[in-house]
Amino acid sequence: MDDSSSTSDPHRLNENIIEVYRARNLSEAQMLVNVLADQGIEAQIGGASSSGGYAEVVGWHGSPQVLAFENDRIRARAIIEEYLNIILDENE
Repeated sequence: MDDSSSTSDPHRLNENIIEVYRARNLSEAQMLVNVLADQGIEAQIGGASSSGGYAEVVGWHGSPQVLAFENDRIRARAIIEEYLNIILDENE
């Protein structure tokens, strides 16, 4: 991974971390964090402690978030969209 995309880089400490995708479940969120990491984008899961049980019944608000630096949002969302389209094509 490029050092410029690491949270250990002091230049990134002032960047906002935002939601780039709302996953259906924790497994999907982890898979997408791994896909982004493979492409050099640092991401993490947020809201994972609220997924499962009642949160799954109410839906969207309890779903885990895929979080990344705001400056990476366009590329991260494009990578996620492309990856999910490949998965959907394979399942047809």
